[in-house]
Amino acid sequence: MVAIAFVYSPSVTEPLGIAYLSSYIKLHFPDIKIRLFNPQRDAIEELVRFEPTLVMYSLMSTQYLENIQHNNHLKKRMSSFISVFGGPHPTYFPEMVEEDGVDIVCRGDGEVPIKNLLQAIVDQTDICHIAGLWVKQDGIVYRNPVDSVFQDIEIVYPDREMLYQASPFLANMPKKSILTTRGCPFKCTYCHNSGYSEIFKSQGKILRKRTPKSVVDEITALMETNRNMGFIDFLGEVFPGINKEWMREFTDLYTSKVGLPYWVSLRAEFITDELVRDLRRSGCVSVGMAIETSDYEYRKKYLNRKMTNEKIYQSIHSLESAGIAVGSPIMLGLPFAGFENDMNTLKMVCESNPTYANTCIFQPYEGLPITEQCKANGLIAENSEPSLANFYSKASIKGIDYQKVLKLNNLFTLLHVLHRWFKIDVEVWFYRIPDWKFFHFANMVAKYFSYRKIIRYKRGIMNGLMEIYVALSTNIFGYGKNKNLW
Repeated sequence: MVAIAFVYSPSVTEPLGIAYLSSYIKLHFPDIKIRLFNPQRDAIEELVRFEPTLVMYSLMSTQYLENIQHNNHLKKRMSSFISVFGGPHPTYFPEMVEEDGVDIVCRGDGEVPIKNLLQAIVDQTDICHIAGLWVKQDGIVYRNPVDSVFQDIEIVYPDREMLYQASPFLANMPKKSILTTRGCPFKCTYCHNSGYSEIFKSQGKILRKRTPKSVVDEITALMETNRNMGFIDFLGEVFPGINKEWMREFTDLYTSKVGLPYWVSLRAEFITDELVRDLRRSGCVSVGMAIETSDYEYRKKYLNRKMTNEKIYQSIHSLESAGIAVGSPIMLGLPFAGFENDMNTLKMVCESNPTYANTCIFQPYEGLPITEQCKANGLIAENSEPSLANFYSKASIKGIDYQKVLKLNNLFTLLHVLHRWFKIDVEVWFYRIPDWKFFHFANMVAKYFSYRKIIRYKRGIMNGLMEIYVALSTNIFGYGKNKNLW
């Protein structure tokens, strides 16, 4: 019997990509065994006893080394399985198939390529020439073209049973994630979606939207088996509700059949008074809306984000005034900008006053347009290794004062909160507060409680403590350290 082992460490958000792929496989191969193994919870011996035919990994660049390490450990224990790597990093860097122990790389949506791979394994036919896969066999790498962009995103619901068996925390958490779209039409220079659009530009529609009925039907089905649901986290690069007809139909269905508070991600240029009213009426309590940096000319020239500062201020004010909390991602240590820009961004956050501003440090990941600009301008050493660091680490951009950038990243939310309470001069207090672990911890606490105002649901004491533990153990906010059994 064919068996598939997914290897992934679930955090505080459900990994729906893996769950969708599992459901699609089960739809076409109902007899295949599938299980998700969590390296932080499951001993490697359990996976060995499972005797997988395929071991599959989904990864971003920051997860590359960790997953290569997992795979190498497994290959030492058992060599009979085929390893398959998918997700953003393998999509843009399929050359990783040349690494020891890597057998197959999947580029883009995995549904059809993996289905074709499994069919070939079941039929015992050639696996080397499947669109969407780079396959290494007998030392030869077969570099197949990408497959078409997968369009039928409503054919299955994600396999949450598999997720919840691997993570009791996710099973018991009142927050549930629902995917509304796949793909992104925008080409922000620091985001992997810009590269995706180039790779698949002639392979079908990039942005794929679900209907309101499909979204609400999934939620109601989930509510029947999850009695403690209290919050919906709508995932997707572009919330379909920016379309008036979609939002009207969604509001009618959602308010009558669901009625739970929810979160969405939006861009400032889409915020109108009408949309704000519709969001509030349908139950939206929080919105993710990026600021990234305070300098409009920089944002337009280097990040390809053309919303004005005035529009950002207006959108935050409209949402917050309507009782919809705003969480704003911020990037520090940007190339072609000095530390003064970072400090001005902090001041803009304090002036516009979103409920929560979460910072990260820019990383020049390979393949991004802005990384290529850095190379062209000599801001990255020619012999430097590609960045695989997380978003909270020192990067390798010349001219950046990382001592200050790291300190600001460790104090940003604390300074924002202190300004909200006491109207302090944040620049003066940035230099006045020592760069001590105590204040880093205070910033972490401020982050957590600000995050709770965005993701609002009744956690209870045990769920709240588990949320903190999982966040620390998976290092999602730049604090803590991965606990790895392998």
